[in-house]
Amino acid sequence: MDAKRLEQQIERYFDASLSADEERELVRLLMVTEVPEHLERDKQVILTLQGAVQQPDHTEAMERLSRQIDEWAAEESRAKRRALTVRLWRAASIAACAIFIVGIGLQLGRLGSPRDTFDTPEEAYAATREALLTFSAALNKGTDYVAMAVETSEQIEQTVTHQLEKLTTYNNDN
Repeated sequence: MDAKRLEQQIERYFDASLSADEERELVRLLMVTEVPEHLERDKQVILTLQGAVQQPDHTEAMERLSRQIDEWAAEESRAKRRALTVRLWRAASIAACAIFIVGIGLQLGRLGSPRDTFDTPEEAYAATREALLTFSAALNKGTDYVAMAVETSEQIEQTVTHQLEKLTTYNNDN
């Protein structure tokens, strides 16, 4: 069918002046024939109206879109929660610093002015003696722990050396 006649048939179709048989013939012809570019849109409209063109199934695309939207919503929710957590940590840090500073201020206020000197040399001697005895006791306690650690280290070293000798002997025998 030539383009001029096809154009007339399409025009008659849109004017609703084709018989049912002519409409079927036009649809069949449009399905198997290439049409000029200016009639392509009319061809698609007629085939769609007649049900000759299958409409694409959009359910899979809708499901994918729905899943993507759900993922975005979950991500946005996580981001909001993360931002809230960061804000709470910042507020807690600021509050902790403020409490720390207030505590130091209260401690300094409670101590009053420190005593630089003693009234008599005997008082100074007694205070110095007490401080040195406390220091000596702490030093002796620390020295005892160091001695105990050195002793334990020597025992471990002896055990490891003994085990290595056993292992060397075993390897040499085999």
